[in-house]
Amino acid sequence: MDMSKGTEGTGKSLAQAVQESLSGLSECWELGPQCTVDWSAWGTWAGAAATFFAVLLPYLAAKRGARLRAQLAIGDFIRELNLIAFQLANAAGALEYPLSLPPSDVVSMLRVRAVLPVLEADPSVRRTLLEIRNLGQQLANWNLAVDLLLGEGEELLFHDGWAMDNARRQLTVASNAVSAVARAIVAELPELKESVGTLAL
Repeated sequence: MDMSKGTEGTGKSLAQAVQESLSGLSECWELGPQCTVDWSAWGTWAGAAATFFAVLLPYLAAKRGARLRAQLAIGDFIRELNLIAFQLANAAGALEYPLSLPPSDVVSMLRVRAVLPVLEADPSVRRTLLEIRNLGQQLANWNLAVDLLLGEGEELLFHDGWAMDNARRQLTVASNAVSAVARAIVAELPELKESVGTLAL
């Protein structure tokens, strides 16, 4: 395309269009001894640029700060995530090989105790936040399934097919939720991959 020909619908050459665009910054073009700069136009542009950066720079700083806070909080939570995985693994063994303990003690041992972080809504870790929320829901479902294993007479219902199937199903879902959190952390905060370890498998 020949850019020196008239622009479509205007009949002006590209050079003319550029010169007219620059006329707001200078009374003539090209700059020379007889050409004076329109300082009021330059002042308007400079003011607009200053306003733009006055808004942009604090925004970028706040965004970096939010991600750093999320990284630190999630980094601390990885230790808790490992403890959750450990508790669920122990629960899986106890379901298949019941311990000779009072029923209430068995139920207490099967229940998972966890402290989930409360994080600010940082879009850069959105998937991790959603997976942590889901993990909390699934752990609550697992603890409820465990409570249902204790009968009204304080006996364990390990012989009850429905109660056991429900417990095994909820245990699997909760374990998968742990892995989903770990995978989300690796995807959004790859610098924490080493800390996550095998949880993301």
